[in-house]
Amino acid sequence: MALNVQSFAQAMIDGVKKYPDGGKNAFKALGEAIENYLCNNTDAVYSWSGKMTSKPYTPDPVTSFNASLSPSGNTFNCSPKSYEGFISDLANFLKGIKIDGASGFSFSLASGVGSFTSQQIKKLDDESDIDKALISAYSEIAQSIIDGWQSYFLASASGVHSAYAGSASLVSVS
Repeated sequence: MALNVQSFAQAMIDGVKKYPDGGKNAFKALGEAIENYLCNNTDAVYSWSGKMTSKPYTPDPVTSFNASLSPSGNTFNCSPKSYEGFISDLANFLKGIKIDGASGFSFSLASGVGSFTSQQIKKLDDESDIDKALISAYSEIAQSIIDGWQSYFLASASGVHSAYAGSASLVSVS
């Protein structure tokens, strides 16, 4: 399944609605909803070129692999004093998400969230309809994360696959 702004925003709203009184539990639920959505809906494909490290230097018959995401195991503990503080805390939390190559591959594939910043997300204007306001705010957060998400994945990395050594190049993230 690919990343989608509307379903991503709805996942955030559903997570936060578990705690209508707000507070730290609502932020924790928001962090969990974002992390779960990204881990369950991000598809990354790498091309792979490898060869045996000793004679006869046979090429690896595997030419691509999918990377998957796994949760950080951290809790989104956020006590922002400002919107920018919330975005900064969220970006730091998302850096903990792990990128795992296919079975048998060993890489360091992630560099951390790249261009996800508070400047990319406009502050929410006053809205009379809270549901409309939530959709607007969470849609902007979702779009910003999706736009910056490709920079989370390294464009290339070296590594090993069984008896082969080589390099991987990012083909797509969706």
